[in-house]
Amino acid sequence: MNELKPCPFCGSKAEPMRRVLFGFDYEPTDCEDNYDIRCTNEHCYLADGADWWMELESVVNLWNTRK
Repeated sequence: MNELKPCPFCGSKAEPMRRVLFGFDYEPTDCEDNYDIRCTNEHCYLADGADWWMELESVVNLWNTRK
C-alpha cells in the first residue's frame, strides 16, 4: 500500500478503514473488498471516513490524487 497523504481538512494522519455492510436483519456482513479512508483526528470532518466503498488500492489512489 502507498503511504497516505494527510487529511485535506486538518492535516492530521489518515488511515484506511474497512467498511462493513449490514444485511436485511442488520447483522454485519464482512466485505473485505470495501475500504474507506478516515482522518485520525476525532474532531475532523473526515473522522468517520470519506464515505467511499472501494478496493483498498483504489481508495488509496483516490485519496492521494485529490486536488
